[in-house]
Amino acid sequence: MATETGGDIATGTGESRLQDRYDLPEPETVREGARNRVDLHLHTSRSDGVLTPDELYRQLVEYGIAVAAISDHDVLDAYRELRDAGRVGAGSADPVAGPLLIPAVEINAVAEHMPDLLEPELHILGYGVDIDDQSFELLMAGQRAARHNRVWALVDRLREIGMPIDHVIAETLPADVASAGRPHVARALVKAGHVESVQAAFDTVLTRGGPGYVPRQGLGVREAIEAIRAAGGLPVLAHFPAAPEVPE
Repeated sequence: MATETGGDIATGTGESRLQDRYDLPEPETVREGARNRVDLHLHTSRSDGVLTPDELYRQLVEYGIAVAAISDHDVLDAYRELRDAGRVGAGSADPVAGPLLIPAVEINAVAEHMPDLLEPELHILGYGVDIDDQSFELLMAGQRAARHNRVWALVDRLREIGMPIDHVIAETLPADVASAGRPHVARALVKAGHVESVQAAFDTVLTRGGPGYVPRQGLGVREAIEAIRAAGGLPVLAHFPAAPEVPE
């Protein structure tokens, strides 16, 4: 997995080593058919996942995951909840007792200057950010406010084009969601009977150029990277096969 600077977070050729920071074992060669005991990109119901932090944690224990990073979109609430419950530091020495959890976040950064992207945004993962950094939390609060505004702009837009979801959006956007987004709108489109699947909602309605599209507002790519670094984190580009050439 490459860092934004071109290094590697596993081998330590980039700006930081997660192994050193969290006292992790050195990576082993993956054997064919072997179970992956590390997952560094997970979401909970605090953003667009379907499991609560506690439910996800229990699944990690059940599957013997040794190291995990909950990287909800623009919010660190899930990690805080599990930290407060004493569930973040068991580590790989005893995976039965639960995984070592690395604090992480996924920032949806605006990339309108990159027209070749399917969507005008890049998702920047921030590993090891200080979850008590107030400046970083203020930036994430701004991201979440922009998300909230976009969701309701989408509801208005869909009503205008004859695909109302006002009557079902409350069911797909429960009260415990801290960071709302298009997946909640897509699920509402399915529930209202306008499309057959969440993927169809994105492909035909919510994507850039689609009849229900509303542009994202928020941090730019460089701003997101700088914010992660300022909070002591390691920025990593997510979904990088979709954006193989990222300009500096």
